[in-house]
Amino acid sequence: MAADFDHRFAKRWIRTTSTCSESRPMSAQLRQARRGDIAGLHRIRLAVLENQLVSTSLSESDYVREIDASGRGWVIEQLGNIVAFGVANAVTGSIWALFVDPGHERLGYGKRLHDRMVAWLWQQGHEKIWLTTQADTRAQHFYEAAGWTNSGYAAGSELRYELSRPSIR
Repeated sequence: MAADFDHRFAKRWIRTTSTCSESRPMSAQLRQARRGDIAGLHRIRLAVLENQLVSTSLSESDYVREIDASGRGWVIEQLGNIVAFGVANAVTGSIWALFVDPGHERLGYGKRLHDRMVAWLWQQGHEKIWLTTQADTRAQHFYEAAGWTNSGYAAGSELRYELSRPSIR
């Protein structure tokens, strides 16, 4: 794979593969992401309707670093196609990515990935984890409903959210 993606091809791929007429998930499997999944991750990243990339300079090496070196990624795979993915960074204690293909939203895939990443970050020893997202998006409401606390603005106009490890009683 080249260091940078051919975004014209990716956008053409998105138009032909990102819709799903099924209203219920069919045998969706949650598994750990692999390097061979990167094209599928990037396809979904470019397809999302909110929290879109401002810069298209995200490269294969960025994904490799996040899923192999500093963190771990997971995918939801349905009928051999990646339909959602999430990546957590153990070094920074953050969620680096959580995206669902627009044709597969509202099927619980984001929650499954979220819960897996949060549990994994707790296993890495973090007491508080964080993420950023754009304001006034469904993602913002998703994180708030999951118990994340808005801690103000991060770089640019993104909001920073934090989640503390639940105390054991």
